[in-house]
Amino acid sequence: MPSQLTADDIVPLVAALTPQERTRLLRLIARLGYTSWWHLPPLFNPENYAGNRKNVFGRIVSANLLCVPEELPETIEDLRRIRDPAVTLRRCN
Repeated sequence: MPSQLTADDIVPLVAALTPQERTRLLRLIARLGYTSWWHLPPLFNPENYAGNRKNVFGRIVSANLLCVPEELPETIEDLRRIRDPAVTLRRCN
């Protein structure tokens, strides 16, 4: 098993929209031979370009999927692997 990505590996980062789209997308990604990981960055960055310190987003995050070929690492630091496509974001937190 390779320990790092190579130039031949395609690693998409996909926006996960509605729960229904997310489930269908996760199933497709799995059929293509990828595992998916939640990438949930907060919408507010206190070090934003404008220097705006007011967080109008609260704890809202952007729901993205990092997809890696199945043969790559079993864990990715700071990301949670998606094992069940039907699990919602609320249930995975």
